[in-house]
Parts: sequence; C-alpha cells; structure tokens
Amino acid sequence: MRYEAVKNLRKGMLLGRDLYDDKYKLFLREGAKLSNGQIEGIRRQGFAGVYILDVYSNDIVVDPIVADTEYIAAARAVTEYTNKAMASVGGADALSTEGDYRKVIEPVLETLRGKQVLLMENIDMKPFARYEFCHAAMVMILSIAIGVKLKMADGQLIDLGSAALLHDIGTAFLPEDILNRPGRLTDEEFDLVKGHVRKGYDYMVNNLSLSEAASAGAMQHHENYDGTGYPDGLRRKNISLYGRIIAVADVYDALVSKRAFRAAMYPMQAVEIVQQQSDRKFDPDVVKALESVVAPFPPGTTVRLKTGEACIVKKNYADDLWRPQLWQYDERGKSGQIIDLHQDKAYENTRIIKMLDI
Repeated sequence: MRYEAVKNLRKGMLLGRDLYDDKYKLFLREGAKLSNGQIEGIRRQGFAGVYILDVYSNDIVVDPIVADTEYIAAARAVTEYTNKAMASVGGADALSTEGDYRKVIEPVLETLRGKQVLLMENIDMKPFARYEFCHAAMVMILSIAIGVKLKMADGQLIDLGSAALLHDIGTAFLPEDILNRPGRLTDEEFDLVKGHVRKGYDYMVNNLSLSEAASAGAMQHHENYDGTGYPDGLRRKNISLYGRIIAVADVYDALVSKRAFRAAMYPMQAVEIVQQQSDRKFDPDVVKALESVVAPFPPGTTVRLKTGEACIVKKNYADDLWRPQLWQYDERGKSGQIIDLHQDKAYENTRIIKMLDI
C-alpha cells in the first residue's frame, strides 16, 4: 500500500487501512472502493491523507505502532476525562482510579514491549475534529515508546503513560475560541493559554489518582531544556524525566498533525525540527530516543532523491533510518527499479531531499 494525499484521491481507488470518524466509529473499511461521496466524506473528516492499495505497492506493508483498538481506547479515555473536567469547574469527585488508567496504558505497554523492532512506520490518521484527544493518545504511545528506549522500568512507564495521556487536561478550562483560533493570540490570551499546565496540575492533584511525579511531569511538558519554558522556567535535569519525554512527544505529534493554522508535516520534517531544538528546547537523550522510534520515511510514502527520481519507500532499516530501500516511481505506471540506499554502494552518495504529495 502507499500513502496518498487527500487532494489526489480519485474514484475507484482502494482504501488500504480502516478509517475512524470523529466519534471513533469505523468510517470506511480497508479494501473499500472509493466513491466520490466517500472521498468527500474523507475531506469533511479532515484527514490529511489515507493509505491506498494498488498493483504497484501491494507488497509494501504498513503496520501501525499499536493496534487501532488500543489507540481508539486511549482517545476515548481522554475524551471522557476531558469532558468530566469541563463539567467539574468549581470542584468534582475523583474521576478515576489508578486501575482505570492501567486498563488503557497496559495494553499499549505490552504491545510496545513485545515488538522485535520498536519503530513507528505509519502516518497517523486523525479525524480533524478529534485532534486534541487523538493527539493525547499518540503522545502517550510515543512517550512510552521513548521510555522503553531509555530502559525505564514498567512501573515508571505506566506512570509516564498516565502523565502523557492527561498532559493537556488543563485545556478543558480554556475558552474554546482561544484554544482553536487559527490567528495570532494577544499577549494576554497567550498568558491564559500558558496557564493550562497549572490548571491541569491542580485538577489532577485534587481529583485524580495520579502520582505526584506523574502530575508534575504532565505540568512540565512546556518547560524547555534551556530554561526558557513555562510555568517555572526549569532547566535541564531540574525538569522531570517524564516532563522531558512528554515535551518531545507532544511537539513531534503536533507537527505531524493537521491543525487549524497549517497542514500536517511529514515525519522527515518533524524529526528535523525536533533535532534542531536538541539541547535547547529538548533533552538530547530524549531526542535521540525519538530518532530511533520514528521512521522519517514511513513505508508507502513518496520521496524525491537528490538525483531527481521520485520513489516509494519500501522498507526501513532500524540501524539506518535515513537510508531506506526504495522503489523508483514511474509516473506513467511502469515498474521501476529498486534503489537501496542502505545496502547498495552504488547509491552511497545519494540521499532523499524531500517527501512528495504526487
């Protein structure tokens, strides 16, 4: 299968992976032959792109980092927690017990622990109207994956997952028009937005059964490694490990997601932006862990080489993620050659310069 931007979808294309709508219900099933109405429905749901099946990419396998059921369960949980928080302004009973969090997080941890190669090789497909909840679910998944790479103990990973899942619950107390505004905020409005981390911390401490370390870690996801972040301007290792991990996962997933003010970026672009902020905004050790977890060129995506060829990514090498195996794309539909940037010495000076929406 291959990834195709929504703008390029055509009637008769075969869908390569299940799609879920903004109510977390199955919207279109893998193998569906797309009609014009279904393509319009995909646009309305706000997907940046989808996977399709065709004869030229039928041997390309794209596996999500966790099962759809685990991802959807996490997004549903965040929706429930956030709705309860919004309804509880002025005080509320405890929302959840530790066991409830574990029911969402433990299956994800078990899946990630069980992978022979822990690598995110798929483009995440979020329905636009549920960005914030699917984002929180993916931040949890990525945070745990980074924690596994950093050799954290299972108990810590459960704690980290809880903090990551609820890292933005304080946004439930922000005015919706400010939270989703595509334009520039005033200084006063931005100060209000920055207050969401403290509001979230207070809510978690007073209403939820998270540990103090998890609550503090969630609050610190906007602290910067160089001390320029908020709410407390903490620096380097004074920021908790949970906070440093969630900060990286949060920014990476926000970059690869469609937002009201910009299009979704491809993993290559997002990884490069995170790398540029290493040792300034982000802990370099956490950045390195992310680099080993996220494939900058997921299988099924289309790239352009420095030499000009357009290629579809066939396979990644975990020890050399920036030099995958490619299939040269022939726009006339004819079969092209295999280009292996990792193994074939003939291409040792060839590199990928960008990803394409062709």
